[in-house]
Amino acid sequence: MFDALEPRVRFASGVPIPANYVLRETINVPSTGKVVTSHRTLKNGGTYVLRASGTWKITRVGELSDAEYGYVDKTKLDKAPKTGIDYGIDVDNPKARTQKAVNWGPFTATHTYTTDFTGKGDKIDLNLHDDQYKDNADNASNPLKVEVWSPPVPKQDLLIAFYGAGTGGFGNEWLSNIADAAGAAGNHTVMKYGSESKGAAEKAFLKKIDDDGDKEIEKDEIDAVTLRLLGYSLGGLSAPDFSRDFAKAGTVAGYKIDAPIPVEVLVTIDPENGSALPRRTSGPLSNVERFVNYYHDTTRRDSTVRLFDHITHAPAGYDNTYGNWFSEGLRGFALRSSAKDNDQIKVNTDWANVEADHFLNATLDGKLLGKDVNHDTMPWYSYSFAMQELK
Repeated sequence: MFDALEPRVRFASGVPIPANYVLRETINVPSTGKVVTSHRTLKNGGTYVLRASGTWKITRVGELSDAEYGYVDKTKLDKAPKTGIDYGIDVDNPKARTQKAVNWGPFTATHTYTTDFTGKGDKIDLNLHDDQYKDNADNASNPLKVEVWSPPVPKQDLLIAFYGAGTGGFGNEWLSNIADAAGAAGNHTVMKYGSESKGAAEKAFLKKIDDDGDKEIEKDEIDAVTLRLLGYSLGGLSAPDFSRDFAKAGTVAGYKIDAPIPVEVLVTIDPENGSALPRRTSGPLSNVERFVNYYHDTTRRDSTVRLFDHITHAPAGYDNTYGNWFSEGLRGFALRSSAKDNDQIKVNTDWANVEADHFLNATLDGKLLGKDVNHDTMPWYSYSFAMQELK
């Protein structure tokens, strides 16, 4: 409610803190009148509750005042008698002294007050109002402070996928299919990028999880995101490198990262880490919970998927063969890894007789043994396995 005695008030005082709100920050307010600024940005239009508590010594003999009233053990003055200075803590009004922008409400014996607040996309300034600061002192046993409370950061579940070279071709088509199917099965938001677009992916990812828009990713924003990564061929190098960039606190793409960002699962398919192509990755680090790598190490040119009618399961009467002179020279590699859980499968030997059996298009299903894959068919072969890891 608003205090009828002070119509200037822009805030509702005495509001309860909703049960789902979480404490964002505690700001100590000195009795010297010095302006202190919150560490966190309060997002524009965001709903907050500010809770002020504690006391300060208004005279040398130790008489106490609190966030709204002077001389609380005696007269409980709202304003200084001679100067009209409005006692107490003010919010976002550092240059004014006579009138505070906020009234914290009726006196409470606990010296604890609350008010609602709407964020402006900036940090907040706090300072104490008094007519004479030189005889003030902080109360060490119960110092003045303001707590910032708000709803929890919304949860986000993201799957970021990196294509192989370019975005076309059979392999990239099935990389995209894996991402879409896992996204639908797990209700993940899917984001797809070219193998050379790691920087753009990082910027988009950080902008998405930066709930208050201050270009700093705080711990609660990190805790609110579940991240999965997928990459094929050269994208199988981009995905581990993406995870490495968030393995420690620091600065990435112009954002300050307050703590490592965990990756729930990283899946790579035929990462090209040692062929004639120039790029390399050093593999995932310990911020990756689970790393799964499907790769083959043959130089097979042609890989034939046997086709069957989607309804009757009868042979279609023809098969599809994938591969060309370029893909003949491409193969995958095992990657160095410090992930907490690792599973690297050399499909052409470890799963030589394991058959992939699933749809190819709306009318046809396909079958393919692990020993018969090549670089182009690896994503199709891995579809069901990778989707299960990522969903």
